[in-house]
Amino acid sequence: MRTEPMTGQDGTPQVKSIAARLFRISFQYYVAIAVALTGLLAAGQYFSARADIEREMTTYQHAFAGTLGASLWAVDAAKVEAIAAGMVEIPDIEAIRIFDPTANHLFVIAIKRFDGFLVGHGDELQRQWDQLADHAAVRHGFDVTYRHATGTATLGRVELLAGRGQLFDRIKGQTGLIVAISLFKEAVLWVIFLAVGQRVLVRPLRRLIAALDGARPESPEHIQFPDEIEPMVSGTELAVVRDSFNALIDRVHDQRDQLVAANAQLESQVAERTLALEQANGALQAQARQLEASNAELEQFACVASHDLRQPLRMVTSYLSLLERDYGDRIDDNGHAFIGFARDGAIKMDRLIRDLLSLSRIGRTERPLVALSFAGALDEALAALAMDVEATAATISVAADPPMVKGDADELARLMTNLIGNAIKYRSPERPPAITIDWRPTEKSELLFRVADNGIGIPVDGFDRVFQIFQRLDTEGSREGTGIGLAICKKIVEHHGGRIWVESVEGTGSTFFFTLPAAA
Repeated sequence: MRTEPMTGQDGTPQVKSIAARLFRISFQYYVAIAVALTGLLAAGQYFSARADIEREMTTYQHAFAGTLGASLWAVDAAKVEAIAAGMVEIPDIEAIRIFDPTANHLFVIAIKRFDGFLVGHGDELQRQWDQLADHAAVRHGFDVTYRHATGTATLGRVELLAGRGQLFDRIKGQTGLIVAISLFKEAVLWVIFLAVGQRVLVRPLRRLIAALDGARPESPEHIQFPDEIEPMVSGTELAVVRDSFNALIDRVHDQRDQLVAANAQLESQVAERTLALEQANGALQAQARQLEASNAELEQFACVASHDLRQPLRMVTSYLSLLERDYGDRIDDNGHAFIGFARDGAIKMDRLIRDLLSLSRIGRTERPLVALSFAGALDEALAALAMDVEATAATISVAADPPMVKGDADELARLMTNLIGNAIKYRSPERPPAITIDWRPTEKSELLFRVADNGIGIPVDGFDRVFQIFQRLDTEGSREGTGIGLAICKKIVEHHGGRIWVESVEGTGSTFFFTLPAAA
């Protein structure tokens, strides 16, 4: 990201003082270091004062342990309370508790107050002790023992508390002096640093900036320091910067001509490639126009050929019907059979022509693929095959809630008609047809459809052939068909951007899978 230079009211660039920036940055570091050192010193004094108080409490332990042991052995409660009161008057001790943890018995508690001290062993004193213990700076405890004629007995335990007030009173005087000395030392070092930086960095750097200002991109020249500055910067980083800049200028001079020549060559190549692309684009557009014209002619030819081919077939069928009606009584059984063969051949030829015309028209319509319910295609296919379903006692199971797909309604109806009709046509002679139709979504915004039957099945080597035109696996011709139905299905699915394939076991049945885009 490029930063625009700051300018004054007259439009001239405002240059920030290096000395001012050096002062500001060094002052920030000075403040941060001073605060950090002050914190470290205060923390050091805090822990040192705690250690001192703990050592002094150990001293108090040795001083009073014998007297306390003798008083507790003699069961002299008044003397125990007097000793506790005397100990709590020591400046570093805020409270004392003497108790027997084994028998859970409290002998006495003494707490220092701003107007004196409290001595006793009631519940209120125990509550105040607990509050002080939660916030104590130092807590020191020791067992009270007494050596008698038969041995040594542990009579109780003493706990001493030093509050934070006693701790802070001890450290605040010393810490203030140390912090003041540290700040003064850092300030002296800061001033020395600024003076040295002004001498060895700021002045030569200002001269270097002035020399750089004299260099212009359109006519770069070498940087030269004045004679009085040269000894000061010789051998320093500023001299390295000056020498690097001068070396860069030398390379700029050396490569300028090469850059101009390379730019001219690049412009020539761009012009040549632009011309070649324009010519290729023109040829591509011409081929596209020729293809459109060829497609239009092919469509027209298919319609005309279909009409011209079907007209003679209709005439043959009509005359065969007239021949059988008018001269049927003069024709023997063989003649009637021959007439039937001829009529069936003409009907089959007519169906073949219609299927070829349908195959050629798939994907050639200008109708866009729209969102529609797959239920419409299923209903139309089942209505068209109602007589075949009834005649063969076929059962068709369709999953609930047909999905929304993106497609062409007529083509999807033809797809399902061909697939269901194919399942009925190639049914097993041993059982009535049972057809299952369901679907599920995939991870690619598609829907995977499945049409399964219990027919005669397809051999493995025929899985791909069944989708090719005129490829019939029923070589005996015992079942009607033109060998184009599954080729039409394949073309319809591919026109919708999907895939179709089959899985089958001979004698058990076939399952056709195909994908269609889901409606958004």
